[in-house]
Amino acid sequence: MEMNPTVQWFLTYGAIIAFLMVVPFVWKWILNLIKPEEDDDSEILDLDIRRSGEALTEEQETSSGEIYMKLLDLGYFDYLDSTRKDSVGREISRDLAQGYFETQKDTLSEVPYCKRLWDCNAFALANTYGTEEMMNVLRPYFEVAKIPVHSLEYDNSFEDDLLNVETHWNGKIYLHLQGHEPNEESPALVVESFVKMLNEQLELAGCPDRCYPVGGGEDGRLVFLTEEQFRYIVPLIPHEVERPCDDWDDFWNIWFG
Repeated sequence: MEMNPTVQWFLTYGAIIAFLMVVPFVWKWILNLIKPEEDDDSEILDLDIRRSGEALTEEQETSSGEIYMKLLDLGYFDYLDSTRKDSVGREISRDLAQGYFETQKDTLSEVPYCKRLWDCNAFALANTYGTEEMMNVLRPYFEVAKIPVHSLEYDNSFEDDLLNVETHWNGKIYLHLQGHEPNEESPALVVESFVKMLNEQLELAGCPDRCYPVGGGEDGRLVFLTEEQFRYIVPLIPHEVERPCDDWDDFWNIWFG
């Protein structure tokens, strides 16, 4: 019995479509069989967030190795878990060799493995409870740096269109904003006050680290560095919005210059 041409057409093209759909899965299975076995640190490399996305030149590869050894010597990786020190440390060094200041984060907690470089949205920081939330975010750093945070209190309010943001820490009152009418300068004002508070408490705790703002706005960051680490890292970064800043005039110029 001769098959209906229409039915034959559907069967033929259906078989072709099914074959094309199966091919990618078969090919992926073959690749998985022949690819080299990855080491235990492969999940760290998958977190690569370098902004350039370009392969390093031979000169940059050499430089990244030197940067890694110098940062290791300066204690930049001291807060890193020993099992991640090499893999994460080398990724951070590769970024610096390309002129980018980046970190690697835990995919679940979003906590930086190095515990030094933190995202800090300045607009969120200037909200009523922004400083309190940021202090909670920074707790992993306070723990590894042994900074006492048990006596923290906050007095934040927004009444009659005026913003009051206070932090009470170890018997000191820090007035980030007082009777302040929010404006375009509010986020920068809070960042400056917040960083100065952190640095005072770091000094009181006898910690060699100091906090430096990096960039500003929604993409702002905070980094905790010793003076030696700061002096070594800054010249490696060509873009001022990527560099840790230790001068408040420069900080305000980045925002409003």
